[in-house]
Amino acid sequence: MNPHVLPRSEIAANLKSLLLKIAGRVDAEFSGLGIIVWDGAAAMPIHPMRDRLPAGMCRGGAQEWLIANSRESSAFHDGFHVFNQSLQLVQPAVYFSPAIVPGLVIPAHARSFGGRYLAAVFGSCLQGVLCTGVLSRTYGPYVFRDGREV
Repeated sequence: MNPHVLPRSEIAANLKSLLLKIAGRVDAEFSGLGIIVWDGAAAMPIHPMRDRLPAGMCRGGAQEWLIANSRESSAFHDGFHVFNQSLQLVQPAVYFSPAIVPGLVIPAHARSFGGRYLAAVFGSCLQGVLCTGVLSRTYGPYVFRDGREV
């Protein structure tokens, strides 16, 4: 094993910690967010939603960038953000619509959530996706690995 590659369980725990910190700062302007933690190698079904990268991308760290850009006033508030295993932003605001995973059991409470939640659940099953996470004003944070909440 590469000594610089973290175990997937540790990556998911780090993502959950980041989302919990952000959840403590959610206000009425927060539009929600979705995160894909990617291995950097496998192809993913994503499409950029913006034709430019944000100025000062992640200056001040991921937490501050996500809080500032998860508001409807930000051009980067929509879609998912792709991070590497070190939780550094790789690509902001991407369209992510993974295929439905047949037979995957979705938690009953998910029925009251939206498309971003389901995309995170199904997307966490894709090759190259280490984990996914979502947070909104009304639910979360939730982190998924292999289609399961962790």
